Amino acid sequence: MLPATHPKFVRKVKPLYLISEYETAVYAFMRGIDYIVEECPNAVGATQLLYKDVLNRLEHASPGTKQASCRSSSAAASRPSPRWRTRSRRCAGKCGMPAYGTLCSFCRLVRQVEARRSPPGAAAPV
Repeated sequence: MLPATHPKFVRKVKPLYLISEYETAVYAFMRGIDYIVEECPNAVGATQLLYKDVLNRLEHASPGTKQASCRSSSAAASRPSPRWRTRSRRCAGKCGMPAYGTLCSFCRLVRQVEARRSPPGAAAPV
């Protein structure tokens, strides 16, 4: 279980984060669980696919690299950054949750959806 990064945030539980994509696929196959093999068509050109390819090449050249990287990232994440305490502020939206910017991700998304629903020429909701 990861520590909470803010009193208003829930702690995250990631029990399978050290399980590889291959091991997950083998488990699904052995259990007869259908899974999608193809990449998402919306992911074309996404940097995440580039990172995934680079990590897979590193893992092929030096087995254990991905897991070591994951473990060190996890160890670093378990120590809350002092930056959070100095940079966090309340969301300027309706929710009042902590945010790095003026709006949290949720309020920013709500604002974008409301702006798309507004008729042309109408003022954007605040």
